[in-house]
Amino acid sequence: GSKILSFVDRGMRDEIASLVGGVREGSFGPSAVEMAAFVLVEFGRLDEARAAIGRVGSVPDLPYDWLWLSSMSTAALVRSALGDTEAALVLYGQLRPLSGQVGMAGSVPVCGSVDLPLGRLAQTLGRHDDALGHVATAIAVDGASFLVAGLLVMSFRQVSSPHESGESMMGELAHGWRLVISNRWF
Repeated sequence: GSKILSFVDRGMRDEIASLVGGVREGSFGPSAVEMAAFVLVEFGRLDEARAAIGRVGSVPDLPYDWLWLSSMSTAALVRSALGDTEAALVLYGQLRPLSGQVGMAGSVPVCGSVDLPLGRLAQTLGRHDDALGHVATAIAVDGASFLVAGLLVMSFRQVSSPHESGESMMGELAHGWRLVISNRWF
């Protein structure tokens, strides 16, 4: 994961795509593939993200361990961005019982509220009222952190008018962070 993020920081987009094949092996392989696919989605490289994760309807088969929730949340965001309703239905069923919780990798709250990926999945499935409910829960769960502004901006734009913002998730979060700083919400 950290190698992928270092490639992002250095703008090494092609290296991320080539890295996917090499990270499939080992205990972190499936999680790293999901992270790489997420980064590819963020860079607008949807075909490469699809190639990384496999066929339509595929979901990662991961052990229920310390990486499961963050990996499945990432998988949910990737499948939603790809419009994969088959996978969205499966992932929604797996993540729905965790609504109201914070996504963790080990002991680090890296993912924010599980309701953000749940909202994206609900949107992908055409369940717009459920999507808005998950956004409201995500905002409540994440509290007064900088994620609130990012969630507000990103989720409202993506759920209420999913194809109009044109910004990536990271761009939306950056915009939210600028709102936090300019309004001194911290």
